[in-house]
Amino acid sequence: MSDYDYPHASEEVLAERSSIAERVSEELRMAGLPAHRWKPDVDGAIGAEVAVDPGEGFVGGIFVTWTADFGPALAESLLSGDFQAPVIRQNGAVAQHMQEAIIGILRAAGLDAAPSGDDMNPLAVRVAST
Repeated sequence: MSDYDYPHASEEVLAERSSIAERVSEELRMAGLPAHRWKPDVDGAIGAEVAVDPGEGFVGGIFVTWTADFGPALAESLLSGDFQAPVIRQNGAVAQHMQEAIIGILRAAGLDAAPSGDDMNPLAVRVAST
């Protein structure tokens, strides 16, 4: 157990996830996409963000999220509650297309990738690990 009773995977599992996450980042970069590992002190980097969730079992894993750069218009629309703004629809469409592309790229590289199935981040990609 860890903070807030959130069970973490073993160090061995986390090391394997980290190794797979590095491979995911490299495969995406070789395909020509900007990709980086998630860092808690970096926010808003453009491209594919590869994160390792330390949770135990299916709760945790490796997740890839695409971030586009639509500038301040996106943030302004979100903050004002204008969820029908064209920039929000465009951002969602780009994220959906990039999810499909990332899944295809990773599967072509022999990795088990699929939509995350996460209601809080439905356009993320989940990469299988132990």
